Amino acid sequence: MRPGPSPPWGLSLLAGVLIAIFLAQAFLTSAIKSPVFDETGDIAAGLSYVQSGEIRANLQHPPLAAGAALAKGPRHRNVMLEFWSGEELGLIGSAAYVNAPPVPN
Repeated sequence: MRPGPSPPWGLSLLAGVLIAIFLAQAFLTSAIKSPVFDETGDIAAGLSYVQSGEIRANLQHPPLAAGAALAKGPRHRNVMLEFWSGEELGLIGSAAYVNAPPVPN
């Protein structure tokens, strides 16, 4: 039995070129569109937290900076800043807050 006719070599070449362009584009834009392209400092900070066992708040973080600014001046009402963890796992912190708020509504 004879093998069937092979596709023209031009189609194989075109497919190879298109795949190479796709891979180059995916690699070059991953630094721009990656969800963690600006997280290099956070990764290093997290590693130092794990190695030292000491966690410190970064006051340059926007919610913490807002809390520090609120703490400096006089207020007419009490302010409670809330920070939750485990949100990626299914709203663990916010669900606990809703189920048992520290301040009654």
